[in-house]
Amino acid sequence: MNLLWNRESLAENGIHNDPEHGVRSRSFQWAEIILERLCQPDDLAKQIRLAFPHVELAEIFETFDIHHVPGRSLKILGRFLSPAEEKTMTIVQVNFYSASDIQDKFNQVKVEAIDSSRIALLEAWQGIVRIFPEDAGLPGLGAMLDLSRVARLLGESEADARAADWQMLSYQSGKRCALSYHFHRSGTRYFGKIQDEKRAEMTHKRLCLLWDDPRRRFQMARPIAYDAELGACWESFVDGQNLEKALATGELDALVELVISNLVYLHEQNLPDLSDATPEKILAFIERKILRRMQSLVPELACRAEKCFRRLHEHIAWAQGNPTVTLHGDFHIANFILNQDGLVFIDLDTLCKGDPCVDLAWFGSRLILRNLHHSDRLPETLALVAQLPALYSGAGGRPVRQQTFAWYLAALMIARQIKTCIRVDAPEKTTLISKLLDWAEDSLNCAEKPVIRLR
Repeated sequence: MNLLWNRESLAENGIHNDPEHGVRSRSFQWAEIILERLCQPDDLAKQIRLAFPHVELAEIFETFDIHHVPGRSLKILGRFLSPAEEKTMTIVQVNFYSASDIQDKFNQVKVEAIDSSRIALLEAWQGIVRIFPEDAGLPGLGAMLDLSRVARLLGESEADARAADWQMLSYQSGKRCALSYHFHRSGTRYFGKIQDEKRAEMTHKRLCLLWDDPRRRFQMARPIAYDAELGACWESFVDGQNLEKALATGELDALVELVISNLVYLHEQNLPDLSDATPEKILAFIERKILRRMQSLVPELACRAEKCFRRLHEHIAWAQGNPTVTLHGDFHIANFILNQDGLVFIDLDTLCKGDPCVDLAWFGSRLILRNLHHSDRLPETLALVAQLPALYSGAGGRPVRQQTFAWYLAALMIARQIKTCIRVDAPEKTTLISKLLDWAEDSLNCAEKPVIRLR
């Protein structure tokens, strides 16, 4: 998860309420029905316990991540917690399917399983549950939990391994998983990520280049080890406060200025063999991924999104012909840590090349979504986002054309923030998506004016 979603109202109401459009009519699609049932997860927890009678599962169950691709897939991550301990006891993933597909999918999963005893069918929920780390797509994931093996890679002793534990930070089955490790005896902590072997190796090499560059002026986690067999790499763990939490109480102007000044330093780096983040790729992503999903999930807003897409296509020249820099590529508020030394960049495995406005618009659009969802300092946020180009050039970055920033801000409102609302089945998502479209339209409307004024 890279945004802290408040789902309390969802659990209280049992259905998705939308103050602007009224209560959403109940859909007969299987995924929508299951999403509504997830508002009351006690029955799901009961069914999981029945499916694994020989596994000791703690008394508290909670859902902490939802991944929904309308018309294609629905899965959740959940955890069984003990009130006497802070750490997660057991993590489970449940993939849901239509009634006609569930048995065939379960037969396939059993054949592919690494350990079939950690897989079960939940007929009452049309789901297949896996106990972590069972994942046929990431066969090395179990080894990531072998603390003796990890200790040897990181230079910790066997005694350290016996006094160590791990926690999941993020997980996308079959693709990647991020973990933190705490070796209590030595007092050291590490961050580990397993993913596609080629990508893991490339990420580690780039992080090493950045870490060793004497011209680097921003802080980052230190790359430590790479395991080619697992497709995994490890870094030092960065302690501090997540920026999203800091935004709730900190000085917003000062925090944003700190982020932008460090972004300028990152953009100064020159790394080889980076892929290009182009406006054409962003438009292709919107057309292929977002518009289709909106048609099936929020059809009442799909027409507006398509009109906005056509305007982006019409004005693509605003985003072309500018100098390129090294981009973070995933520049949202969960990828910074604040500590006593200042700001630290994390999750630098999506580095690419492109217009600096890509990172600026990524950051600004996610900041707006975060504060919109929490009803927290929104007018102040909108004013700051409009000033991001001036803040960037004032911090030493290349001058940014207002039209270019307006184009990317509108594009990423759709390509990234609307995608986020859909992917995690965000509470009140129809209202959130409608407001994001308002601001995308405003950004384009005001593109030829001196200042973008988001309503």
